[in-house]
Amino acid sequence: ADLASQGLTEHEQDKEERVLTRLLRLAELRQWENRDKKRDYKEALQHKGIQDEVQQLRAQIEEHKFRLRDELGFSHKEVKQDSVMSELDERFSTLCRMGGA
Repeated sequence: ADLASQGLTEHEQDKEERVLTRLLRLAELRQWENRDKKRDYKEALQHKGIQDEVQQLRAQIEEHKFRLRDELGFSHKEVKQDSVMSELDERFSTLCRMGGA
């Protein structure tokens, strides 16, 4: 408003140092905003992939437990001591810590 009252045109106002610094700052803020949106989108995609993997792993764990108990006659204690089961549990807990569940 000050520059317009001094009789400067819009083009001349844009060349003013105060206006240039303000425009540069606005451009920087827009870049940061867009960068944040892109990062959030990438994180959401990664999070979705982890969730899918967690669901598949849960299904594998349940399937393996069923096979051990019903088909092979393992007790609850023996199921927990099974090496494959412990590996699946470890992988499951790792994925959960990464934000999948």
